[in-house]
Amino acid sequence: MKLAHHIVLLASLFVLPAESSLCEEIQVPDCKSWDSPFAYRSISFGTPIRNGPPDQMGCMVTGRPFEGIKLDLNRDMVRLAAELGFNDVTIQTEVYTVPKLEDLRKWADKTGNFKFIKDQNMTISVWVHELCNLPRGIGKPTLENEKLWNLLRERYRHLCELLPEVNYLVLTVVESDLWVTENEEVLTKLVTIVNDECRRANKKLFFRTFLWYVKEVDVIMASLTKIPEDVIVMSKCVPQDWHIRGVNSPFIGRSGKRDQFIEFDIAGEYNKLEHVACAFTDVLKRQLDYAQKHNCDGFAVRVDRYGSTPWGQAQEANLWFLGLYGSGRCDDEQKIWKLYAKDLFGPKAAPAMIEALYPSGEVVAETICVEQESFGYSRDVIPACRRLDCPFDVLHSPAKWDKSLQPIYEKIISGDPEIIRRKEAAFVKQLASADHSLELIDSVKDDLPPGAYPFFRWKLEENRFLLNMFCNMELAWLKDQRMRRTADPKEKEELKQQVRRHLNTFRYLHDTQTSKKLRVKWRGAEHSLRRGSCHNWREWLKRFENYHKSAVSRKVVDLGMAVGRPVTCSSEKWAGDHPARYAADGDLTTRWNANDAEEGHWWQVELDQPCDLKLIKVFWHVNDSVYQYKIDGSADGKKWTLLVDETENGEVARQTEHEISAQGIRYVRITVTGLKGRQRASFREFQVFGSPSGKGAGKGAAATAPPD
Repeated sequence: MKLAHHIVLLASLFVLPAESSLCEEIQVPDCKSWDSPFAYRSISFGTPIRNGPPDQMGCMVTGRPFEGIKLDLNRDMVRLAAELGFNDVTIQTEVYTVPKLEDLRKWADKTGNFKFIKDQNMTISVWVHELCNLPRGIGKPTLENEKLWNLLRERYRHLCELLPEVNYLVLTVVESDLWVTENEEVLTKLVTIVNDECRRANKKLFFRTFLWYVKEVDVIMASLTKIPEDVIVMSKCVPQDWHIRGVNSPFIGRSGKRDQFIEFDIAGEYNKLEHVACAFTDVLKRQLDYAQKHNCDGFAVRVDRYGSTPWGQAQEANLWFLGLYGSGRCDDEQKIWKLYAKDLFGPKAAPAMIEALYPSGEVVAETICVEQESFGYSRDVIPACRRLDCPFDVLHSPAKWDKSLQPIYEKIISGDPEIIRRKEAAFVKQLASADHSLELIDSVKDDLPPGAYPFFRWKLEENRFLLNMFCNMELAWLKDQRMRRTADPKEKEELKQQVRRHLNTFRYLHDTQTSKKLRVKWRGAEHSLRRGSCHNWREWLKRFENYHKSAVSRKVVDLGMAVGRPVTCSSEKWAGDHPARYAADGDLTTRWNANDAEEGHWWQVELDQPCDLKLIKVFWHVNDSVYQYKIDGSADGKKWTLLVDETENGEVARQTEHEISAQGIRYVRITVTGLKGRQRASFREFQVFGSPSGKGAGKGAAATAPPD
């Protein structure tokens, strides 16, 4: 259906509000004047550093020569968004600020896109990154460095004059040359200086709370109490990178008296981009409702990433929902789906297509997740291979941001049998859902507009293919981890055979499916599609098989009672891949690391039940260092008894063993009291041996050898 018909379709279901009184002459419209649950409603287009998907670390690499703006503004999508209720277009930049915005000026003049956006009665927002593009010798970002601050004042005076059509600047303080997320005073000064220049130019400043590491949260939170009150706070709906099963951002509702806007992504950077059908309006509704409950005033949604957009896709339903629901024009999710499906597929095919596409988001979620955790970085060409020993250790892991999820995370990474059973059941359920969606689209094959049937059936087939590939690899990994931990030879052999079946299925699907191709014209565009083109499946299989060999040849040894149990610590170095749980994972190639070289750091494990302890082993990180420490035990985690005292130790040892006799102990804590040579408190494994209290010798009764 042509875009001109959208307005008729919308008006047929409910009365549209009168034309907005927004004028082009007003550079900073009063957001509160909009009669909507969310005053600011923006669609965001990206300007990546280079064309194509990111490498293993994305596209956030500084130090590269600037390559110019790469931005294809889909005018049809902008028109549709305006009709759906969006009132702003955001241009996202990556890493660079000055050269990107200077090139953006040329792009706007050449294409006329700024005028086009204004003609739709929409405002314009543009991202900026700091600190970046700084001259040599400018010095460090300190409060006293007036040379730096004067440079920034001149920079933003220039940029505001350069882009008079732009209403909002959106400041990001990570993914640039210098990050200022470790000092709240410096961060506050940066925001204040940029805001002063925006205010002089009659523009508004957004401060994005996006960050990479949990340790940055406190600095951002503190800065929110100090930045000027006319600064608008912008936060992702999730704590870090996009995650379809992510928890809510800790910053939502924490902006004080300031306006706060929320970010969403429907371009699918972490949800397989355009390769799949992925509608998740149920998730978006929950997130929008949460934002509104916490007094958020607006939102922006990414609609373009690496050339992937929701235009003409199942993902376009997400755009319809955000526009109509977020603008207050329609609060009925089902009604919005009817509008979308009737527009794309016609009234006769619409009901079946709604039923086929509505569950597609959950199919994709199960593809890339085990429980709430993402199986590696799903956008990587070779998924889950940055750390084969623990692919779930990603920056956007929900368990990193919500400690209540740690227990289930620990079960996942240890290949807990309960997690395996639940994953198998979820896989079967979503496979049935994917099959049902294919049956539904087949039932309306002759009722769909030209090109729609082959295009959408391919996407639904891709959903099923990726679900099969990922779930088989996820189950292989979970069972591999269980193999590494079980002391039962029979269970280990059964798991070995199951892993082999999963890998054989993976190989068969690759060999029989990835040669399939399709060329189809849909919605005025030619699409050339190839099955499974988003990943290098052969390399993924090769790397996992090499990793799995170590589990197959692994000796069956008793790793003690601490393996896989809940752990806590005084600090841990997440950014360095050395969290507390690695000291009780049964793997001597990983370790726990405190986040600094101070003395007094502690690490604690909770055993399954009160136990009578006989032996404790500590496998230290460094061979040639002296560690001084003590080990305490407790029945309740409150009253402690000294078990081992090595606070005066002067000997070098990579592995230390302590025979003890302690009854009824459930909590064991080691505290590093002294360090030589400024080493950090760090050890590879902490093993506890004994038996459940009152049951005599049993599990953990002295391992004959350390694990391979």
